[in-house]
Amino acid sequence: NYLADVKRAKRDLLATGCAPAFPLELWEDILANRAIDFDKIYSASFSHRIEDLADWLFCFHRWNEAVCAAFPFRRDELIVYLEFFTDLFNSIHKSHHARVIQADAAIRNAAASDPSITLCDKERLHVLAMRHVSPWG
Repeated sequence: NYLADVKRAKRDLLATGCAPAFPLELWEDILANRAIDFDKIYSASFSHRIEDLADWLFCFHRWNEAVCAAFPFRRDELIVYLEFFTDLFNSIHKSHHARVIQADAAIRNAAASDPSITLCDKERLHVLAMRHVSPWG
């Protein structure tokens, strides 16, 4: 249970040498199952904000590897989430990708604060995403 001592869990995980490349200051949030601002992942490597699918995928893969290093049982859940958002990005014109990025952040924030929300429930993901993507949301 990482929550008992998040700082120690971070030290132990990083000491294994198996932890993926991920901003050090965000590991405690991963271990505490808090939502991660993808702009913080992105800004560790680039000077601008996330703007499109390619930027989002870069952050998702970094975040996914960190989450799965700490919680291997979440790998299948995050594959479903990746597929859902890749489809969403590909079905919406690039000029509206900012809305998809907002939907992703909102859903991950909601899931971090509400254990009833999983990132593999496609029906629920669709409803939550449409609140941000739809012009009527």
